Amino acid sequence: MKRIIFTTVILVAMSITSSASAAGIGLAISINSKGQIGLGPRVFTSKIAKKIVGSAGVNYNFTRKEFEPIGGIGYTLDNTFLGVEASYRLKETSA
Repeated sequence: MKRIIFTTVILVAMSITSSASAAGIGLAISINSKGQIGLGPRVFTSKIAKKIVGSAGVNYNFTRKEFEPIGGIGYTLDNTFLGVEASYRLKETSA
């Protein structure tokens, strides 16, 4: 239930932010340090190309099969974003 609420809050915030003319939105594919692949929507502080931006969003990790909030910084190119982001695991797993 917490995941659904958290995802809903992030998506609503993203839709509000995307209505601002300066913010950009996109879809990101990510690979973490363990080689796990993720996918999710992102909001950027600017949609202007060739600029350093901040990013925030939600990532779905296909290996762990769970959502995680994510944020970071990056550089925008024409229709491309390259960045470094950090995520937070919403649930702990025992080893």
